[in-house]
Amino acid sequence: MMISCAGESKGFALPEGDIEEGKKTFVIMSCNQCHSLPGVEWIGESVGNAIHVPLGGKVGKVKSYEELVTSIINPSHKIHKRHLVEPFSTEGESNMLKYNEILKVEDLVNIVTFLQTEYKLTRLDDIHYYPKW
Repeated sequence: MMISCAGESKGFALPEGDIEEGKKTFVIMSCNQCHSLPGVEWIGESVGNAIHVPLGGKVGKVKSYEELVTSIINPSHKIHKRHLVEPFSTEGESNMLKYNEILKVEDLVNIVTFLQTEYKLTRLDDIHYYPKW
């Protein structure tokens, strides 16, 4: 399966990602220092002003491929209001590294493919939101 960015045969398409390779790359790139996911060892700090942004879980809206790609290559495009404070952001900009300068396209595709499997669509009233910290 190819992922088309144009919706038709025109434009370009990305290769299908590999879930297991995406999980490996997530760990190799130390994404689990700031982001937690069930089944992935947390290596971040647990005290003080540690950055901790949970990913995955139950959501009321599907996380599209495009949203996940954009969140990785341009993390400041949309920051949840609970993350607009230190240590998450400085002056409205995400403190996340600019991975578009580091990741190969294949790695990005694999990470996004892996992350898509970590979100479970559910009814809104079944979602348990994370507390503000």
